[in-house]
Amino acid sequence: MKNKLFILMFFIFLFLNLNIFCDPNIFESTVIGKWKYDIEAILNSEAGQLELQQNPNAREDLEQLFSPVTLEFTLTEMITFAEYENEPYIYAQEYRIISIDGNEIVIEGMEQGIPNGVKLTLTVLDENHIKIKQEDIIGEFYLVRIEQ
Repeated sequence: MKNKLFILMFFIFLFLNLNIFCDPNIFESTVIGKWKYDIEAILNSEAGQLELQQNPNAREDLEQLFSPVTLEFTLTEMITFAEYENEPYIYAQEYRIISIDGNEIVIEGMEQGIPNGVKLTLTVLDENHIKIKQEDIIGEFYLVRIEQ
């Protein structure tokens, strides 16, 4: 009985703390840093092509919305910096790493910022490009690294 209880507690611990088994060095070397939205890649995606067909001003709309935005990933936060109509905007979104599998990193929103429990899959396309897919939204966003 004690062995079964120990095994059950171990699996609960494992489930709650899965990110301790992820190699943060992979995350640090691929994602940590400053990024901006890659409007061309967004427009070239399937969802972007559909948007262009439905809205002839899609490019301008995306540029107006995303050009002023910079994202910075740290080990525990995604910080959004933007400026609209000369008003600065800074928003920190806490998350935890759920899993790292090859070039895919799954993060989950914590109590602040990204809604609690919402998962984002970051796919590292190369050292300067990332695709972001939110589990409950159709389409994806693309980021390009800002040269430092």
